[in-house]
Amino acid sequence: MVETALLHCPVRGPLNASALAKDGLTATEEARRIDFIRFLLDRGYPEEHIAVETVVLKDIGESGRNKLRCDVIAYNTPAHRLNKLNIKDRLSKAVLVAEIKRDSKRIASAIEHQLEPALRMIPSMQVIGAYWDELNRILLTKQIVKNNVVIFEDTLSSLPIYGVPYKRKLITYAELIPSQNLVGVLFDIANIMRSHGINDEQVRYKETVKLLLARYCDERAGASSATFVSNSSEEIQPG
Repeated sequence: MVETALLHCPVRGPLNASALAKDGLTATEEARRIDFIRFLLDRGYPEEHIAVETVVLKDIGESGRNKLRCDVIAYNTPAHRLNKLNIKDRLSKAVLVAEIKRDSKRIASAIEHQLEPALRMIPSMQVIGAYWDELNRILLTKQIVKNNVVIFEDTLSSLPIYGVPYKRKLITYAELIPSQNLVGVLFDIANIMRSHGINDEQVRYKETVKLLLARYCDERAGASSATFVSNSSEEIQPG
């Protein structure tokens, strides 16, 4: 059995959870959650405004035994002040809800069945949804379109500083989020190519190298310029 040091959360303090899974190679979901919380703190979110594993809606599903949770939620006021409020009143104070996964295997289900329903349950139209795993960094917003609430997707690099309204914008080089799993990015590229009928391994290898070199050169140029346009949900910095 691989032993790893226990984690320390910036919001909850020392945890009885390890940074690495049993294989000793991959991060635990708790470690991913802490990475995301640190990302929020870097964006100016006050530590005391952040809560973890919060019930968004309960008594749903068969016999009312199910609960809808979000992994991380941020409020416009210190979380401890909301403990005595009912769920509806507490949600009215939410500014961000997030779903965190250890890996990207369940990304579609996590967004469709957890994050989007949580986002829709919160009354504010300014609330932001965030999805985070070892590859993907996704930001969700909602707007009224023809009397319907529609969810829109952006890169999490567009998350504004706490208290600043969200607005789709050009991404500066400094705002890019480093990838934590470059190998996973390579596999994603290979899978996309397979899905488009490119089954020759040599062709996939050559095209992958071209893509990575193009991205590398683009970001190197962007490092010295004012802005860098990015619509990707995973960001790679040259290393």
